[in-house]
Amino acid sequence: MEAAVKRNVVYYLSGRVFIISIIVGVTLFYSIKGKHSALEVPSLIVLEVIILSITIPSLLFIRRIKHEKTLENLAFSQVLFDILFISGATYFTGVIESPFIILFFYVLIFSPFFLSKRKIFLVVSFSIIGLG
Repeated sequence: MEAAVKRNVVYYLSGRVFIISIIVGVTLFYSIKGKHSALEVPSLIVLEVIILSITIPSLLFIRRIKHEKTLENLAFSQVLFDILFISGATYFTGVIESPFIILFFYVLIFSPFFLSKRKIFLVVSFSIIGLG
C-alpha cells in the first residue's frame, strides 16, 4: 500500500512541474509574439522557480519516508500549496480568463489517489474557497 501511495505522490508532483512548465512556456511564446504583457513573464518565471524549489526537495525527501501517515501529511501540504498557488495565479491573471483555473481540476482529480477522505473533503472545500 505504501509503495502505491508513494508512487502516486511522485506522479502528482512530477505532473505539477510538467504542467506549470508548459503554462510558463506558452506564456513565454506569446510574449515573444507580442500577444502577452511582458510584465507577466518575469513573475511567471519567479513562480516556476518557487514551485521547483518546493517540489524537487519534496521528491527527494519522499524516498526517505518510512511511514504512510508522514507521506500523506507531506502530500496534503503539497496539495494545499498547490491550491494557494493556483488561487493566487488565477486571481492575478484574470480570474475567469486565467489559464491557471484548469489546474484546480488537476488537484481535484489526482489528490484522491493518495489522501484520506477527510483530507479530500478539505481539499475540495479549500478549492471552492480559492476559486470563489
